[in-house]
Amino acid sequence: MRVCDLCVRQLIQKRAGYRSSRTSKDMDNSSGKAASLQSQNASEISNVNVKAESDEDEKARCVSNGRGITRDSQMSNSEPMAIASDENAEKNESESLCGILYSCILEEQANIMDEILYLGTFRMAGHSFASRSMSANVALWKDRMFMLTPAELLCFKNSEDTTALGEVRTCIHLTDILHVEVNDQFPRILTIVRSDGRFCRLRAKTAEQCAEIRQVLNRARAMFEDAMHRLHRGIRPNDFCISCVTIQHESSLPETVVASSPAFGDRLQVDMYPSSILRFYVNGPYANGMALVSSETLVDVNGAIGKDVVVESETLCTAPSDQGVLYTHIRSTQLHCDSSIEFWSLGVWGLYISLTLAFHLQNHSLFVPMTCALIMSSFVWRNPLPLSLMAATRRLQHVSRFQVVCTRIVAGPTENDTADSPVSDAEVDARFVEACGGDMEEAKRRYKQTLNWRMEHNMDNALLRPLAHFSIMKQAHANYIHKRGKKGHLVTFEHLGSMKASREHWLRHGISEKDAIMYHMISQEFLWRVLDPRPFPNGTQIKVVDLQGISMADVGGEVFAYMKTLGQTVAEYNPERIFFMIVLNPPSWFSLIWKLVSPLVDPKTRERVQVLRGEKDIARGLLECIDEENLPQQYGGTCQCEGGCISGSPEEKDFHEYMAKVNAGEECADVLEALCAKYRFIVDDFEV
Repeated sequence: MRVCDLCVRQLIQKRAGYRSSRTSKDMDNSSGKAASLQSQNASEISNVNVKAESDEDEKARCVSNGRGITRDSQMSNSEPMAIASDENAEKNESESLCGILYSCILEEQANIMDEILYLGTFRMAGHSFASRSMSANVALWKDRMFMLTPAELLCFKNSEDTTALGEVRTCIHLTDILHVEVNDQFPRILTIVRSDGRFCRLRAKTAEQCAEIRQVLNRARAMFEDAMHRLHRGIRPNDFCISCVTIQHESSLPETVVASSPAFGDRLQVDMYPSSILRFYVNGPYANGMALVSSETLVDVNGAIGKDVVVESETLCTAPSDQGVLYTHIRSTQLHCDSSIEFWSLGVWGLYISLTLAFHLQNHSLFVPMTCALIMSSFVWRNPLPLSLMAATRRLQHVSRFQVVCTRIVAGPTENDTADSPVSDAEVDARFVEACGGDMEEAKRRYKQTLNWRMEHNMDNALLRPLAHFSIMKQAHANYIHKRGKKGHLVTFEHLGSMKASREHWLRHGISEKDAIMYHMISQEFLWRVLDPRPFPNGTQIKVVDLQGISMADVGGEVFAYMKTLGQTVAEYNPERIFFMIVLNPPSWFSLIWKLVSPLVDPKTRERVQVLRGEKDIARGLLECIDEENLPQQYGGTCQCEGGCISGSPEEKDFHEYMAKVNAGEECADVLEALCAKYRFIVDDFEV
């Protein structure tokens, strides 16, 4: 995540003229532009010109303006904000960092510490400092140029070339900053405490400017930490938002705002004509877009009661380059369009009719034109838009009123993301890199193969499709999810001793091996999409395999071939999901087979397998990683789930209830999202 010095220098050289000093006229011309750009900024990027203390009498000030950056560029972009100095720029905008900064960088404070810079006795990272008294006579302040990027604070040496910055002298990553403080006794000196015990101090012209610099630094640190947190925890629904909803009835008419920053679920009432376009400006962590909705689309949505219509967003040209697009889920209900006339209009009509009858004006030659004019006037006064719309489209259009709700926004692949499109290193899931031992080419091949397989089987919507044989497979296979381990890992139990009878059971019900494997893959989807969606190295399970009752007949022939295919499929498309595997109650002949097979098993996988026999050893081994109240009683724990641990654990109950709703034909997108939110809250409490 560190900004490369070479890249920074290249950016600096490209914008060298942009940072050169400007006249007051130039600065006046740019002040309006700076104000507009300031409102678009998503993070603070500052470039501060630092003068020596000997030049203190020189009257110079800094005016800042910036270029907006989007959220996903907070870790990679380092476009600087130019700060120009000028004698006549005495009064600057409140958002600017005005004044002259002085700096002193202390590299070896244990040996050389200026008395004026010492603010107390500290002990940090092995560095110990002796107490010294403050003295304003001892200070070696250097002429420095500082730049604050979204990830680093850079300090540059002086350069003879006034149009460019010098060599990078010090680079302080924002993760390296432990604390930013201003001492009450020296309000113009800002102290940056680094994680290795060193200090970086900046001396501002005024105390107010010093306090403002502190705010900017703390704000940049908070943004960076928030971005890092989002990167590690993965995408969540609250990372998406709607910035604005607008409507445009015709291309030549202005675009008007319907709602600004509406929340998901907010009901928006809009009047749509056949030529109207409703625009949702949507934002995500990696892309921004605009979803276009026509009146025909809203009619189609209204016809699909309780279902969402998904609109693919057009990627905005100002958004960062991204491999995915945003999909906006919309519901609408058509409302009765009130066409009643206002009371004042009724009064006018009443007066007109009374005068007509009183003076017998119905026979007058102007009666018909006046009546038509009054009808048109009433219509126009009530709503002036149809006339302008009719003038623009040259046709009369009927209005329809809708209540529109945006339920959610999701990120997905683009239309160009085909089976043959290459995969970049950054796209590859870290689990595949780990599974391939760091071989990036092999990891990309496997990852792309997984993406193609998921696309072929539409796995992104697998949990929204009915699975008719779900109950039969649950009855046949004794595999179940049962709570969590001590460090938050999901715990799954699988009984392989009855595998032959299980296979015969679901074959009798007309379920093929392909269907049985897909049932297991959908179960995996529920595990890692709902119960524990955390990115690598989290999102793993403690797998307990009970071999009680297994025979030699179960490890040969068709049963063994099926188990081998199932294991290969799960491992191929869900790598690095095993935190630890515990094999229980192996038969006497298992040791011989394990001795023959274990040398062929990857050492990392072999280290994760533990074989336990006997009740005492089984209980002791399982209780090392699973709390007693979360371990079924049959394995030495105290858990007695209502209805039995096989189907009575909280996770299994949620899985059964959810699939029952899906198989009943209910629309379960909101139910699935609620389940995901429930378990995201649970896993956030664990630090694995």
